[in-house]
Amino acid sequence: MNEKHLHYYDSDLKLFVILVLLETYHDNEDILTLANFLKCNYWNMEEIEGELIDTNDFASVEDLVLHQILYIAEELKLCSIKAIGIDDVDKMLFSVIQKAMKSEQQDDHAAGYYYAVVSEMCSVRWEQRQRLEKNMEKIRSGKGFDRELFHKVMFSRDEYHRYLNDIASAVPEHVLIEFKFKPDTAAVIEKEVEQFVSDFSQDKYFQDKPLYSKKRLYFSKQIENFCEYVNKLPIVDKVVNIPFTAFEQDGFEVIKLLKFLQNTDKITLKRWGDEEHWHVNFDTVPITPNSLVAGTVSEEVTKLKTDLSFDEEKSVLLINNKPIKIRKNKDQYHLLRVMFGNKKELGKEWFFSEVAEKFDPAEPPDDKKFYNAAYQLQQKIIIIKNKTETGIEPLFLTKIKVILRNHNLDVDRTELQ
Repeated sequence: MNEKHLHYYDSDLKLFVILVLLETYHDNEDILTLANFLKCNYWNMEEIEGELIDTNDFASVEDLVLHQILYIAEELKLCSIKAIGIDDVDKMLFSVIQKAMKSEQQDDHAAGYYYAVVSEMCSVRWEQRQRLEKNMEKIRSGKGFDRELFHKVMFSRDEYHRYLNDIASAVPEHVLIEFKFKPDTAAVIEKEVEQFVSDFSQDKYFQDKPLYSKKRLYFSKQIENFCEYVNKLPIVDKVVNIPFTAFEQDGFEVIKLLKFLQNTDKITLKRWGDEEHWHVNFDTVPITPNSLVAGTVSEEVTKLKTDLSFDEEKSVLLINNKPIKIRKNKDQYHLLRVMFGNKKELGKEWFFSEVAEKFDPAEPPDDKKFYNAAYQLQQKIIIIKNKTETGIEPLFLTKIKVILRNHNLDVDRTELQ
């Protein structure tokens, strides 16, 4: 992976731009509106607010997002920008008048804002007329006529900013961006995104929180928060319409999670660039943390035999009658106490945050604490395995969960697929 690309993938907003561009490329389209990239109240997002305040280089949120789209496309060499402009000057004027009349703010500030928008529109109209006059000369000379000029006005990458600053803010749905995609680069970017999301699911970037973000939660906690959020929404025949306001949630990074679930076939997402919401079809309901990350452990993993037990009073783990002494009231002890607490739950996938909550509901979940406990158990089991011929395997372990295998404990630090 190109390390220079990481900060693009690590920001949900930037990753979203990349996914919409890749989707457009696969659709064999080359034109999008600015509104295709504007999905929520960006002022509620730390990244947008922080960048606007820090740089003071942008006229509006829409202006910032437009600059980000162009910069990402060109820096990743995913595509070049052929032109930026207006789809229909007359319809744009009608939309501006409608918005001005419906605006709750009816004061001098609002009047000044719409005056600036109309001033830009006059400049666009003047440019359109100049081009029409040139085309009339072509008609007289028999060189043909571009009928699109009656409606559409497009500018080069270097000149658009002279015409579209306030227009972009007022009517982003009328601002067109025309791309020329590079197939070889698109294939590379897709592979890098897939690798990044896989690494993200293993908490590889836990310490590298995105710019302007206050914190990053462990992947397991993000999955839990996402499940809690989704289950509050209507679920119809496995389909959930996830609102774009999910961008604003601070308990999970929605684009990375949705992309992970898409990559692992846990969901089918209709379109990244949908206009009203993300139409998501979940592979399994009810939607639980286990249902969203299951897949690397076969059904046989959850079938336990009777030769596995934990004596809570004596603090001894027995595997095939081979004892492993556990120090009482330590983390390993509490991990086993929780996992063996209910026979009906033996063999279930235990998220470390679940274990932590059962251990002490009053304290914030400490995933790392019980991950370390499971890892230490593995070391003890390996010693016994080397000394005996019991065929003992370790606990099945990832960075977010632990599972009791058959008649043994299995620790496997392989990644979730």
